[in-house]
Amino acid sequence: MSKANILKRVVVLVLALTVTFSLAACGNKSAKTPYGSLTEKAYLKGDGFEVSEKELYDEMKISGTNVLIKMFEEIIFKDELAKVKGDLETYKEDLVSYANKAIFGENDIEKLKELNDDVIQKKAASFADAMYLVGITVDASDVDTVDFTEHNASILEFYQLDVAKKIYAREKLTEDIKDKDSSSYIDKDKDIQSYFDSNVKNHHDLSSINIRFTNSFEANQTLRRFNIKASRALWYELPDPRTTVLTGYAETVLESVNVENNGAATEEEYEKYYNSYLIDPQRTPAEDADTALTEDQVLAKFIEIYNYVYPFRNQIDEGTYNTVAKVLEDLESLPFTKSYDDYPKSQQSLRSYIYTNLSTEENGIRFSSTPRSYGKFYYLAFKLKDHNEDILAQLEGDALILYEDEAKTTLKDYAQEYYDKIIETKLSDTYISTNANERFKEADIHIHDELVHLFLNRSYEVKLAKKVNANLIASVNGEDIKVDDFYQELDKQFGVSVAIDLSLKKSLLNSVYRERITKEKMAEFKKNVENMIKQFGQGNFAQSGFPQSMGRRNFLRLAFRAETIDQAVEKIYVTNEVETAFLKDYEAHFGEGIWDTFAMFANRHQKQFFSISSTHLLISVDMDEDESPDKPQEFFETLEADKKLEYENLILELIGLIHDKASQYSSIATGLDTIAKEYASAGKYAPDNCDTNPTPECTWSKYKQAGLEVIYQSLSTFTNETNFPDKQESFDKKFYEREIELYKELKENYYDIDGSFPNQKLDTKPATYEQILETDFGWHLILATGAEVSKSAKFTLEDDTKVKETDEYKIYEHIEYIDAEGEKYYLNAYSETDEISANQVRIYFNEVDSELGLQSLPSKVKEAINAYLAPIKAKYTNNYTQLHILTKYLASKNYQFADAQKQLKVGKLLEINERQFLFYTTDNALFNELYEDWFDHFK
Repeated sequence: MSKANILKRVVVLVLALTVTFSLAACGNKSAKTPYGSLTEKAYLKGDGFEVSEKELYDEMKISGTNVLIKMFEEIIFKDELAKVKGDLETYKEDLVSYANKAIFGENDIEKLKELNDDVIQKKAASFADAMYLVGITVDASDVDTVDFTEHNASILEFYQLDVAKKIYAREKLTEDIKDKDSSSYIDKDKDIQSYFDSNVKNHHDLSSINIRFTNSFEANQTLRRFNIKASRALWYELPDPRTTVLTGYAETVLESVNVENNGAATEEEYEKYYNSYLIDPQRTPAEDADTALTEDQVLAKFIEIYNYVYPFRNQIDEGTYNTVAKVLEDLESLPFTKSYDDYPKSQQSLRSYIYTNLSTEENGIRFSSTPRSYGKFYYLAFKLKDHNEDILAQLEGDALILYEDEAKTTLKDYAQEYYDKIIETKLSDTYISTNANERFKEADIHIHDELVHLFLNRSYEVKLAKKVNANLIASVNGEDIKVDDFYQELDKQFGVSVAIDLSLKKSLLNSVYRERITKEKMAEFKKNVENMIKQFGQGNFAQSGFPQSMGRRNFLRLAFRAETIDQAVEKIYVTNEVETAFLKDYEAHFGEGIWDTFAMFANRHQKQFFSISSTHLLISVDMDEDESPDKPQEFFETLEADKKLEYENLILELIGLIHDKASQYSSIATGLDTIAKEYASAGKYAPDNCDTNPTPECTWSKYKQAGLEVIYQSLSTFTNETNFPDKQESFDKKFYEREIELYKELKENYYDIDGSFPNQKLDTKPATYEQILETDFGWHLILATGAEVSKSAKFTLEDDTKVKETDEYKIYEHIEYIDAEGEKYYLNAYSETDEISANQVRIYFNEVDSELGLQSLPSKVKEAINAYLAPIKAKYTNNYTQLHILTKYLASKNYQFADAQKQLKVGKLLEINERQFLFYTTDNALFNELYEDWFDHFK
């Protein structure tokens, strides 16, 4: 490694030090370091090392300053905390909100109830473990995973300080909203009116007939089917040559397009006539003039079209509801009323059009005369009624009536409600945090520990006490915080883990790994520290919180926890070097058998491996038209038994039809894509002459009329790892299981016969509904486009060659290495089977992290190693496994805590560590098959 890279690495280490590193305490314990009742009594000891209470405290007090800050805040906000503790019921909603945000990352109860149960349980278990790590014992069952409001009191208590800060911020806000110079100032007349205009005025319930079309062709075809043509925002019903012998202008139009005027025009002939007919209300003679439909007539047509487009919904009685008045009379029993929030985000522009552009006023435009495009769909809308009587009663013209009296002293009840909501919007997390920080700055804080003061003073305005009290860590607004109390909180959260960390460092510094660091290496380390000090002197670390003004001594103390350069070298470089050396000494962890164990896990991975590339065609329904597929089971629950059976048969028929059509293409992928596009562009109306002139509508209209949608999608490659819990994106469980089944079929029926996979294999055509792949997204037809089997690590002596015939050994037969003691040993890169051998594993670990990388394995073997062993190495070298390895090492040194209860906590911490390693997964068969017994082998 070059000196430049080392320096870069150390810069990262130093800048991270103040937050994450646990290092041995400073050697110089001056009179300005109060220890309270802490002594040199052993907190933990083992063979050749001991950690005292004072050492532990010195280590924790800096890395745990967040604990001290919280103790400060509990004093600063003590009055507000008393309010919370004295009236938990009043503040329960806020406590629950903070708890839910911490547990689930969401505090909207309705959204929480939509979470998958498996996700909820994992988050609850993870939270319980996280609470234990900060010294609070709760169980996952203490989290309310049903209503999300009745969490255990211990959980809610943890968030009392957050609520106290909110109380303070709310009180501060009552002043700021009256202060014209404050950014939070509220001008009642202006701001309430503005809030009303933005959040209330057009946010009422509204009744309208909204009709959705999948494309413009379908929309225009539907209007043509109902003999409707639009002109100048009005609807006209054309004379119909399909049922009537025409006269006048209409007859002229028929003649112009060569259609016989016999009252029996075909759909094709009618389309020519329809397209050529020009609307003209002023046409002469008067009997040939076009007359626009009245509002009631348009409404009646809308009802007819609604019933036609939505045959799967309850049909509206066209005879009864043929006037606006009749529809308005029975609105409560009709499905035409929505709240403002019923419109999904994708339909906000449609909502805005209906609310603001359409009008029920006299001479207003009540309906869209032509289909309008909003997002992926086209819509017709007929506005029936604004349910805004209460809102209109609040207005005088366009202005909101704000006050009860002319003196403007008392707000109307509704205006007060708006005003309160404005206040709530201003009481944001940012506002709360900003004001809490300002109050913190105003507090009179004196620190009795010089190093703690040095650290905190970088971020907070705190003073160093003029006269140090040996029993105090700090005083806040005249209230003292004892070292003993601070230590107790630190111990509760960090004591065991930090003591283990310190013990490991001490033990490893006294081990053979320390002896392996050469004088040249030590000189290099020292040079690096000197270079960093030089850079500090040049101001290069000022942006990272180390200004030149703090001086070299304080830079060393704060960044390295050292008084001298030699101490800094020891604490940063040497400590890191010996730990790294131990962690790379794999045989020291579990003996020579570790290579077989690595091979076992890698070969599990190899054996489990599969890879399948695919696309799929998805059939779905979106009956609520929120532009998100409805879950089939939820959709079926809305249907009577006979209707459910009808849909199951229709879906089965559609999948079978698509399967047959796609199979006729030389490229099935092209076939599926073509079919999906044709389906999407087709209309819902099938013409009469399908026998002589088949159109896409002839094939697809009945399925489209039932509300079935079809899309074709490419998919990412599926492997055994695709749904592992550590992957960012996973697939529907049923879909993934079907991909696995399909892979097994391909392997058995194709690969196992001739060693190759087909580049297109359409899933089996279902014979019954039960055979259809149904997921939460709809119904699927999968096309496999390729697959792979696991890579082989087989490479034998017979496969090997010599560089020269005179060579004693073949290239991969006698690979030389030198162990830590300087002794030579030899490995070969062979495996007699497809599985990875222990020797191949050992070669990989010897070379993969070297400057030259992996050199001594054949290319074929490298592929298998990188595919199956590399993930195992990553798991072994992650923080979870390394914690177990290091703790095991410490156990070999017979470590014991002075307090036996601490020993029990180590076991609990390791259990949590194992659950985190496994991502709290219990139901992922492939992941568990590979890793479930990991810590049975590496423990």
